[in-house]
Amino acid sequence: IISTAAGFIELGNYEKALSILTNAGSDVFGSNEKFCHNELINIILQLKKNTAKQADTELLFDITESSKLNIDDYDICRLLNNLIDNSINAAQLTSEKKSFVSIDRDEVVVKTKNRFNSTAKRPKRDESKHGFGTKIIKDIAKKYGGKYSVEISGDEYVTVTTLRNYGLSVN
Repeated sequence: IISTAAGFIELGNYEKALSILTNAGSDVFGSNEKFCHNELINIILQLKKNTAKQADTELLFDITESSKLNIDDYDICRLLNNLIDNSINAAQLTSEKKSFVSIDRDEVVVKTKNRFNSTAKRPKRDESKHGFGTKIIKDIAKKYGGKYSVEISGDEYVTVTTLRNYGLSVN
């Protein structure tokens, strides 16, 4: 759908591209739930909520907004998609089937928390398409003068990703 819309944009047919994307949005989202004031974050969270639902997993959010988000859209998209996908995938293999995501935007702090089952057999997947998520998360955190950490306590897995909310750092 995105490729088709991009093709129409390249041809200068913006109305067709908008029509395709608008219709796709209603198919993908199913609701116009607002989690915060940032449209990009709302889109990502709604998509991930649908992903979690398909995985029979509950996805819960806690978002605190005290400042404008100054992180590049592409970076925040990659960061949230990787963090939330990892949390959903792990939570899906537990009896609790819950993933918690909190975002604090004073300093951008994204925290995920889920239970994990270390003995669960994971579905077979194409390894050439997996394994880069954590590296992407670490690289984005570093790019914005922050860090990524993991805490494991028993069967609880918590990630904390911190970014400075001032845009790109000067390195």
